[in-house]
Amino acid sequence: MDKKYWESYYKTTEIFEQSDFAEFVLRYIKPTESIIDLGCGTGRDSIYFANNSITTIAVDQSETAIDNLNNVCNDYLSTICVDLKDLDMSDITHAYSRFSLHSIEEDTENILLHNIKNNISDKFFIEVRSDKDKLVNQTTDHYRRFINFESLLTKLITFGFKINYAELSKGFSIYNTKFNVNYNELDPTLIRIVCTIPKKE
Repeated sequence: MDKKYWESYYKTTEIFEQSDFAEFVLRYIKPTESIIDLGCGTGRDSIYFANNSITTIAVDQSETAIDNLNNVCNDYLSTICVDLKDLDMSDITHAYSRFSLHSIEEDTENILLHNIKNNISDKFFIEVRSDKDKLVNQTTDHYRRFINFESLLTKLITFGFKINYAELSKGFSIYNTKFNVNYNELDPTLIRIVCTIPKKE
């Protein structure tokens, strides 16, 4: 990931209200369960889950992002500052990845999927940029790895995940200029997936 870019970004960016994806995901989660937000960024979705009495672990490699989030007082929220490929997770019900898979290289993604498969007990929620995005092959201000919908589904199935819901569509995340990210498509075509972790034998 472009760590220097994101450190600079989080120094000047406020914590926005939760994403539409977080609201979509909340219906799958019970208050007694836990969720780990992989690549939490400003932590807006982590805060949303925690405010709904979900035990939430917010993870990001940016010290600035995590420092900002540590200023938020919530008994249900904790943080970890670490690169996703080095993350040690256990005893967590759900994993949540919004706009983080396309920010990491595929070898890190493979490590992450392996860790999720072996350490998360229920569901994995994914929202990510697709290769239908108009920004594909354009020069932008930070790294994005645009992901193919069918290829991602095939990989998840190969890892043993059960696909509960999968859709490729516009309208999932309408861009807000407050986000202060240049070269952004206003209504990108995104991948949204809910899958179940294979049960341990």
